[in-house]
Amino acid sequence: MPPKKEERKPLEPMFQEIPLFYEYIDYSNEQMEQLNEYLNYFKPELSAMMKNNIFDNMEILCQTIGIARHPSFILPTQMIDLNDFDENTKFRNPEELDGDQVPQMIQINSIKIDLFTLRLLDYCAGVSGLTTIKMSNNGLTARQYQQIAQIINNPENKVKKLFIDWQQINENFLQQVQQIEFLTLRSCQLTNQQIQTLTLNVQNLKCLDLYDNRLSKEALNLIGKMLGQNSLMEYLGLAKNQIQTFDDLQGITQNIGRFQMSQEEYDEYKTKEKEREAIIERNKKVKKKGTEEPVPFLEPIQQIDNNWYLMKNSRLWLINLSMNQIDDQSRDAIEKFLLQTGENFQLVLMGNRFDDQKALQKTKKKFGKKLTRQITNTSQIETTLNNQSISSLKVLKLPYLYTKHNQVLSTSRKLLLEENSVLMQLNNQKKDLLKLIYDRQLDDAIDTTKKLVQQCIAYDLNIFGKSLHILADMYISNREFANGLYIYNVLRVLADVQNNQALKIEALIQMGDLCKLQQQYQLSKIFLKKALQYVWYMNDTENEATIYDYFGVLYYVQGELRLAKEYHDRAMNFIKESNDSAARKHGIEYVKTYIKRINYQSQIMNNMVLSKLGLIQGNETEIKLNTLLDFNILTDQILQDYEFQVEMSTPNRPQRCITKNGVLQNDVDMFENVKELHERQKKRKFFEKKIPVMHLTRSVFKQTIEEQLEQRMKTDKQKNSVDEFKKQLQKFHTYKNFPEKLEKVNINHLSPNRNLIGFKYSFKPMRHQLLDLFGEIEQYMYLHSS
Repeated sequence: MPPKKEERKPLEPMFQEIPLFYEYIDYSNEQMEQLNEYLNYFKPELSAMMKNNIFDNMEILCQTIGIARHPSFILPTQMIDLNDFDENTKFRNPEELDGDQVPQMIQINSIKIDLFTLRLLDYCAGVSGLTTIKMSNNGLTARQYQQIAQIINNPENKVKKLFIDWQQINENFLQQVQQIEFLTLRSCQLTNQQIQTLTLNVQNLKCLDLYDNRLSKEALNLIGKMLGQNSLMEYLGLAKNQIQTFDDLQGITQNIGRFQMSQEEYDEYKTKEKEREAIIERNKKVKKKGTEEPVPFLEPIQQIDNNWYLMKNSRLWLINLSMNQIDDQSRDAIEKFLLQTGENFQLVLMGNRFDDQKALQKTKKKFGKKLTRQITNTSQIETTLNNQSISSLKVLKLPYLYTKHNQVLSTSRKLLLEENSVLMQLNNQKKDLLKLIYDRQLDDAIDTTKKLVQQCIAYDLNIFGKSLHILADMYISNREFANGLYIYNVLRVLADVQNNQALKIEALIQMGDLCKLQQQYQLSKIFLKKALQYVWYMNDTENEATIYDYFGVLYYVQGELRLAKEYHDRAMNFIKESNDSAARKHGIEYVKTYIKRINYQSQIMNNMVLSKLGLIQGNETEIKLNTLLDFNILTDQILQDYEFQVEMSTPNRPQRCITKNGVLQNDVDMFENVKELHERQKKRKFFEKKIPVMHLTRSVFKQTIEEQLEQRMKTDKQKNSVDEFKKQLQKFHTYKNFPEKLEKVNINHLSPNRNLIGFKYSFKPMRHQLLDLFGEIEQYMYLHSS
């Protein structure tokens, strides 16, 4: 008798219980083999269940296997506007949508992704029609890169566009991207060796974006060599790579544009052209599809004045050189290059160091659309700066209305103090600094801000602290994270000197945010826990919710969503810690003890204060506004401070720990169980901060006439100037009543653009912060002038 056919097993899940929330798991090789066997064995059953939607297919596979679905594959719920509801589509089946309406892209931002999820993505990417994968700040490992390479090289899949941003790139992975046509590697710290590996394995590449990798001249030459071998390139992005001169791009420019051919080169070209035509004719006679000969690509040639020219890389229509260091000395080289390019070619030079604007406008007029200071046709270039690729961008909490008042204040005093040379110098300094920030010249802006900080030493500590805050923000925007942390630590110590707990909270939160940006999550928790103690001491409910929000982000990126949901709700609803909480009481007592222990406080700037802040040492007179230490060594040094010797633990819920001893013994720790779903950016209006009062005293022009006169009499002003002061006040109030004049000084700072890549904060709020600082300096000079 023939052997019995083995009965097929029924489709059963690999795991019996599906977790309620997703949690990142580092699966072993044995577990991956089990998954592969499962998928191969049940392929007929699973294939029959597949749809044309990547989100539905991932849900089906995860439920069938018995694992929680990764958050990136959960399709967000869409809200319907009843005023714009179409009755004809009321009962339409989503599966009946046209193919072009089915999502063909997946984004995985700032969260780890496990191997099981990547394997399932590989399994259903082909049937789902997935063409684009975007991954940013995921901490990818070598095994994960290998799994992504399998997705790309799977012949059943159609993935042609790959975004790998803010990652440490695996060199072996770069050898396996031959099928990719559209590749971005932004902020990946690529080395020369990695660039060499990449350029040898991109035969089909059409678009390449290497934004913010600080490429060397050797790396640029390797890219130029690739252009000499790959004629399919259409877009090349080299923005923010610290390219000093246009001559550094010679290896690239010599492979782009129109070049005269010798007679031998022309004859060789015509021979290749005949061979190409012969291949095309033979392919027409081939009956079996898929057996045709590959047709070689030939660059077009052009005849000008009886000479023949070869058009190298004729398909390349845009090179993005924004935010580099190219200056006026490169203008001749730029013009020479543009003369050899085609009519449809564009060169983007936004944010470089061109000082002679008249000459630049003359060059732009000469070449028209070839030379542009901004990217055009953005719908055709998905590799242009993705405004949402850095999820850790944080909007400043700024006193918008008060800043606007300071702008009016500054403008109204020009009539009174226009002859004051110091004020004129200050005004020029303000214009220069704003221009540097507007042109994204952060290196020069940082140098100018350092001079401003040293200048602010002559004023009061509040102004000095604000100037330090601006310097720290600029450091972080320029990716000088160690220097940014160094300045924020100076602000933390300055808060002790001033006994300013609000400044202490802000400094600690920013230090925690910076550690989070560097993926130093444990250090971030330490700084945020310390900030929480001061928040409880100040009874600051708003910042308490903000800190819960930060802790949510820290743990969300580690994949613990159940606990993230719990504390996200706590932050969203402003649920503060109970006043009866043992943790809160202990935290407040610790802050009181620490404040009493501080043996030096001052409201006046002197060498003792500068020494206390660590800005000078011994008999030195030069102010130290940067550090040579790396980020890790600097954090270790900061944590040696007495303030961080006792780390605070807080209970998950107040009722779980009713005695102070339970807290001191670290029985439970709320921040080991806290997460936050990052809906904060999507629902920003729930998190907008109230306009904070930045000054302890009211502004001069916000006081009544009597209050202003009383304050005026208390100063060192001559008493006979009171009448003149009254007249100037009357001029100001008269000026205020003419809105057409106010429009001239309104710079539209109430609608900040938060989408500038490479800036920790966007340009307009940073400009805002500067205007507020200069307004305070002018007010200080006005009140203390003789």
